[in-house]
Amino acid sequence: MDPATLLRRKFDAYRMAQDAWTQNQFNIELTKQERQEYHDSYMTAITNLNLSMQLIRQEELLVLGSITEARAFVGLWPQFLANRGNLNRVHIGNMSTGSRAVVRRWLEDRGFIPEQTNLVFLVPAK
Repeated sequence: MDPATLLRRKFDAYRMAQDAWTQNQFNIELTKQERQEYHDSYMTAITNLNLSMQLIRQEELLVLGSITEARAFVGLWPQFLANRGNLNRVHIGNMSTGSRAVVRRWLEDRGFIPEQTNLVFLVPAK
């Protein structure tokens, strides 16, 4: 996956979350908790999009923002290796601790080298 595709996916996720929040923020049929979940999804999407734009501009980090995105990354692994361009590190900090552990093990099994915080991994050579 090339950086432009990754950024497009982040933007699509942001737009969907924004639409859902806009449509439901004043929906009185929803509980306060349900509205909060829409809001939280929207805020997470904003964070992921902003972080992705910043990091992809540096052409060095691929951000995995959720276990779903990590699974997609795993499924697209051959294409990623073929098309990664200058991306040489993977950042997994923006997901739950349990999801991070699963992704961390998967990355280490494939030769990724964890950096100091174990949230950033160096991609093995092509």
